[in-house]
Amino acid sequence: MEWRARVKRTEPEALMFATWSGKPISANNVVRQWIVPACATLGLKRVTWLTLRRTYSSWAHEKGVPGKVIAQLMGHAKVDTTLNVYTQVLDGSLRRAADTVGSELFTIVHKPEKTMLGHAPKAGRPSEARARETESQTREDPIGFGSSGWTRTSNPPVNRMV
Repeated sequence: MEWRARVKRTEPEALMFATWSGKPISANNVVRQWIVPACATLGLKRVTWLTLRRTYSSWAHEKGVPGKVIAQLMGHAKVDTTLNVYTQVLDGSLRRAADTVGSELFTIVHKPEKTMLGHAPKAGRPSEARARETESQTREDPIGFGSSGWTRTSNPPVNRMV
């Protein structure tokens, strides 16, 4: 059955949550009459207005909406309220942030090794001295960071040949 057949008012100005006469209903009645039953039907935890506000703020922040804009949309006078009370760090955000910054650092710090002619060495043809160095470093550093001139730290690799 189409939703229009089940509702009394379908005009664009009609409220989504309204009394039968078309007047606004209280926010608590919206939660009690529609949101809580929907969550129960879907097997979700109980949702409150605070849950919805925190979800909106966190998702908007994650998608790059400026904090000042989110604060205004949520009716906050101070962006601090929005960011400190409502916005939460979503799963995976910290890893993505570290990867984003790390990838930028990698491209800034990495300088390819050059031969005597000023060119990058050809792949698969290291000099004899470099081959001996690589062999000894491989025994000391089985992961392979040392063999390429990189030092492993808790942060992204940093070129020690700078």
